[in-house]
Amino acid sequence: MQTDEFRSTNLAAPLVSVVVPVYNGEKYIRCAIDSVLAQDYRPLEIIVVDDGSSDATLQVLADYGDRIRVFSQPNKGSAAARNMGTRVAEGAFIAFIDADDYWFPGKISAQMAALRETGCRMSFSQFLFWCADDKGIWPEPEYVLAEKSGSRSMEAFAEPKWVYADLLLDCLVWTSTVVVERDALLQIGGFDEDLRKGQDYDLWLRLSRELQMASLAQVTALYRTHGESITHAPNSRCFEYEIVSNAVKRWGVTGPDGRTPGKAVVVKRIRRAACNFASSHWKWGNPGTGLDLLDRLRREYGLGIEGMILYARIFLAKAGLSGLNNPRGSGS
Repeated sequence: MQTDEFRSTNLAAPLVSVVVPVYNGEKYIRCAIDSVLAQDYRPLEIIVVDDGSSDATLQVLADYGDRIRVFSQPNKGSAAARNMGTRVAEGAFIAFIDADDYWFPGKISAQMAALRETGCRMSFSQFLFWCADDKGIWPEPEYVLAEKSGSRSMEAFAEPKWVYADLLLDCLVWTSTVVVERDALLQIGGFDEDLRKGQDYDLWLRLSRELQMASLAQVTALYRTHGESITHAPNSRCFEYEIVSNAVKRWGVTGPDGRTPGKAVVVKRIRRAACNFASSHWKWGNPGTGLDLLDRLRREYGLGIEGMILYARIFLAKAGLSGLNNPRGSGS
């Protein structure tokens, strides 16, 4: 049970459940939760799902007492953690924030207003990347907003959009900016727990076939970029290829509103994903993994010029017939 400060003074305002998945997030989780606590929207509940952390995350969470609800599970990935949070949520709407990100004040109020005004069941917004300086010091969020927002709108202008055609070319929806009707999430099946990466992208594509989304021009959040989150060996699966390719096979390249980027443009994007994946695995000493995906690309979409050149270079290097052991310049 959460304290009265999170109850609504407006009986018409629906409860928003904020779901925070966390794994070994002791360094940054406090910043994320504090930014949620600073929101002016009520009623609000905060649900933190610990995904098998082995650091002091749970001790940090204990400091918040009954201001948050904490659930724990063995390490299953962020998709499973978000699904658990959605299941136990009591709110009519779900908002997501990752454990190392930050919300600007007024985020939820702006998005709930956008949902009311547009009649949409989901909203997302603009965001900014948040980087530490050379000394490892994180600039104040308001400084980042003033310094980097540039021409981005600070106004809460919302446009209802069918975004399927746009999503085929780029994952323009970032999870920590999303507010979505809980029933819509449950009806669509939630996040695919088989996808250890890109599960959010897959979900937005599925939802984009069913509903319009209120695209908020306002910057509402910061995406923290740091070594723990970006330095790793490549995955054994090319999730980007799988997600976009599966969408094209299931629904084609035309959105519910009739807009399309064109098949050739989408195929170019799929080829680029495959080439980037193959180049990364070549760099990490796993040329066979890259060749397997390029073989699949050849069968499903054709390699294209870039893919043919890359395939030949990796194949010759793997066979020991070429000194080309550096993937730089291969199209990655």
